Amino acid sequence: MKLMDVPEMSYFATDVDAKGNPTPRGEICTRGESIFQSYYKQPEKTKETIDEDGWMHSGDVGVMLPNGGFKVIDRKKNIFKLS
Repeated sequence: MKLMDVPEMSYFATDVDAKGNPTPRGEICTRGESIFQSYYKQPEKTKETIDEDGWMHSGDVGVMLPNGGFKVIDRKKNIFKLS
């Protein structure tokens, strides 16, 4: 897992807090054997989600916690579904 910069929302993996402590923020991306390979018969949607290096972009913006975990703090795209 890693965080990727989201400059349009001012989230960067190099962010620091008010005390100067590293507080990496960005889009949560994952890669590995357990990640799906593609959307069925939807190559364009697959291309939007999985980059050329194999990283799956979740669309969730997170901050890395001191224990190495991630906390979701925002969404890259805010989509509303209305009935």
